[in-house]
Amino acid sequence: MPADAQYSMTRSKNPCFYNDCHRCCLNTRMTLTEADAARLEAAGCRDFFFVNDDQDLQLINKDGHCIFLVNGRCSVHDDRPEGCRLYPLILDLSVDRVVLDAFCPWAKEFTFTEDDRVELRRSVTDEESENRIRAASRSRRERPGQA
Repeated sequence: MPADAQYSMTRSKNPCFYNDCHRCCLNTRMTLTEADAARLEAAGCRDFFFVNDDQDLQLINKDGHCIFLVNGRCSVHDDRPEGCRLYPLILDLSVDRVVLDAFCPWAKEFTFTEDDRVELRRSVTDEESENRIRAASRSRRERPGQA
């Protein structure tokens, strides 16, 4: 089994925590599934995302960082979006492969299972499906009187 095939994301083993890093939270373009938004809303969060031009639910940046970054830490860590949970694992759409994001300075210190890779693909598929539904709904609203 390759070194990156075992995922362990406890706070004590999380490279972000022990390296005091939050680089991925700066000027983030993190998108959300509807399940992410619902989980965060159930946790009491409000006004934390917008629908971007691609119809993605996208986290808001405040003062150049994720709205949930407070004093260098994630204020919603236990309820954070799936993309944040799985980061630095990303889907490289140009080659349709799940890879570690080179932007993360500690990427090689994370380990992931094949289940994590499958979960990332499922999450991206969910977002794409939700985007199509939002786009179709928007299109119907913009063309009143047409089915």
